[in-house]
Order: sequence, then structure tokens, then C-alpha cells
Amino acid sequence: MSTHYRWWRQTRVLAAAGLVLGLGSLATVATFQDGTWANGQFASIRGGIEGSTTSTNGANGTWSNHFTSGSAAVMEVNPSTGLVPGATVYSKFALRTSSGVTNPATVTMGTGVVALSGNSTQTMVDAVRFRAYLSGNHTCNSTTVTQPGGVSYLRGTATTYTTAGASITGPTITLPKGTDTTAGPGRTVCFEFSLANDATADAANGADFSVTWPFTTFIGT
Repeated sequence: MSTHYRWWRQTRVLAAAGLVLGLGSLATVATFQDGTWANGQFASIRGGIEGSTTSTNGANGTWSNHFTSGSAAVMEVNPSTGLVPGATVYSKFALRTSSGVTNPATVTMGTGVVALSGNSTQTMVDAVRFRAYLSGNHTCNSTTVTQPGGVSYLRGTATTYTTAGASITGPTITLPKGTDTTAGPGRTVCFEFSLANDATADAANGADFSVTWPFTTFIGT
């Protein structure tokens, strides 16, 4: 395909979530690595992708470019009482195009890569039910999936769950464009983790594991 007079910006976003059973600790690291080219030649461009863990409407809150793990964004868990059988915890990460990006961005959520630590086992990973979805009203709690208009599932469905490291090709996320001076409207991804009432995770008590989800973003005409 000809790239004459067309330019593309490719941004790779890595979000890593560490989940600790019994402690309810969930942390996310977002790393952005940019590469830009035009007509086969490297070129620079203003702007990129920004992330926020504090935005409540896709516009407010603190937004940052997380270029390295040293400037990682950390997601908060709601509620923070711990993940036990029958419990569900939520977290969120919002994405938007920054000022200077005047084309929409297409984001693909990749397969989560699980890293075991301590006395964690794959059985523990498989016991945790996982869903991810876009929240139109930017909430991430027990009422989010029943909001008017529903949610758009990236992992799982309204009636099914998956595991954090399942190999799945889900739908893409479209980030609206901004202007030369203003960022685009943000979109909020909700992460939902739960244990079934009949989950047997005695062997996993006090253990933890981390999951890295890659978000690959393309910005262009």
C-alpha cells in the first residue's frame, strides 16, 4: 500500500497489573514507546497518548505520558478490602490522544502475560475471573455494567468471564482526535477481577502474580 503523503504514528502501551489475593492489591504500570515514520522515513510529530487513573469524566484528573516504568501509573482498587471468594474488585485506566494529535487513534488490547511470584501457581491465576470493558460514564464499580447503553467488552461478556492470561483477540478501542491545542476526549477501560463463591484457593493464600497487558496504538490518517 502506498504511503505517499500519509504518515502513521505507532505507540505501544504496556499496562501491567499485579494482583494479590487476600490483600486486594492491584497496581498498574503503563509504558509508552513511540516510533514514527512517514513515507518510509523517520519523522517527528507533536503529541501522543496520555493515561490517567484519576479522571472521572475523561477530561479531568491528572494525565501523563508514561514513557518508562519509572514514571508508571498506579491504579487504585475499589473496594480495597481484599479479593476473597465471592468478592469483586475494580480498577480503571483512561486513555486519550494528547494535544497535537489531530487524527483518531485505534487501540488493541493484547494478551496478558502472567508472571508468577512467591508461592503462586497457575491454579491461582485460573481461579481469578477477569473481564475488561469500556465504560461510557467512566465509572468502574458494581453498577458500571448496568449503566444506560451498557458497556463494550474487551475481555469476557455480560455472562462470561476469562482469565487474565487468556489468549484472546478482542475488539479495538477508538480514541477520538484532539486539536493542535487540546487533548481528545478520554475513554475509560475498567478491569474487573473476582473469585467465585465456590473458589478453592487455600494453596494460594498470601501468594501473588502479575499480568502485563500490551495496548498497541496506531494514530494516522
